[in-house]
Amino acid sequence: MAAKDLNIAFLGASPTLDWHHSGGAEFFMRKALEAHAGHVTFFNVNNTEPPQPQIDESDEGRPPFDVTFLAPTVPLSNTLFERHAPLTVHALGPNSIHGPARFADAPVLFLIDVLRSIRKSRLLASSDFLIVPSDKTARNLRLGDASVEVVPWGANINPTSGFQPKTISYDHPLQLLLITRNWHNSGGALSFQTLQLLRSSGIDAHLTIVGCVPPDQHVNEWVTVHPFLDKSKLEEEATFMDILRRSHFLLHPSAVGLGFPVCEASAFGVPTLCFPSLADLVRDNVNGRIFPVSKTSEQFYHAIRYFLENPGTYTAMSRSSRQEYEERLNWDAWGSATAHLLRDYIRKLGSGLG
Repeated sequence: MAAKDLNIAFLGASPTLDWHHSGGAEFFMRKALEAHAGHVTFFNVNNTEPPQPQIDESDEGRPPFDVTFLAPTVPLSNTLFERHAPLTVHALGPNSIHGPARFADAPVLFLIDVLRSIRKSRLLASSDFLIVPSDKTARNLRLGDASVEVVPWGANINPTSGFQPKTISYDHPLQLLLITRNWHNSGGALSFQTLQLLRSSGIDAHLTIVGCVPPDQHVNEWVTVHPFLDKSKLEEEATFMDILRRSHFLLHPSAVGLGFPVCEASAFGVPTLCFPSLADLVRDNVNGRIFPVSKTSEQFYHAIRYFLENPGTYTAMSRSSRQEYEERLNWDAWGSATAHLLRDYIRKLGSGLG
């Protein structure tokens, strides 16, 4: 197959390509598919009626799409989607041999993982081929003989240039960052406790929170809160980018998380301190540190103290964090890898090897 030759149906929830859904994942995913795989046609899964694509009679009834994507912004537990998606997929291409997750008599459906109620979804009952963003997700699918490929997602920001490795020093304020929509599920309290430990030891530490409002007991004069930043608006995008540019560490002391902030932090050379849930995105001692799951903040505190005492090691990790973004934690890399996997899978189906 030639480059960019696939005809793709994209089932999503953001018809205007704004950035509100999953911080822009649909926006960048669709752009990456168009750049590397082929033509993308959007279908809104929130419509009450399934689409009725017109099949060109001159094409002998061939389904109009080679592959169908389910966007990561759509919960598989969504009742409307559960009822609508099979009809949508059937309308997009009855009798298609392309794709990967079968649903009754509908064609195979290519699924982009959403990590929400994934094992309970009827859409995964007889999957053939999936591309997911993490090994953890692949293990959780438990789909027997289904082929599962892991391709990390990317940073939901526009490409950055002019990178300079970060420095760290006891003589300058230390900037910590937490990006989350759920304070309690993303280790908000542990992040605040890390801030307190640092300040009690004489370090001028500050914590910036983006995406939610913490409880009153977790806010003080050294905590800055941005309940929501709309990256589709230039002023708010600039604020978000400036926060990343000033930050020294992204904190994610939680066992859950999709990991978009890791990609965004790496783009600015910001190491991530996290638990193993983000091990597919964070490589230990490359673009961050991975710690055993704990209910205490001391391991984060001691890691930050180590870097303050070894600023050259920190700067080297800042440089390698940026390299991780350039090589694998960006949507262009995702699009290229995904397009290759799609073409290879469709080729195998066509030759009877799939």
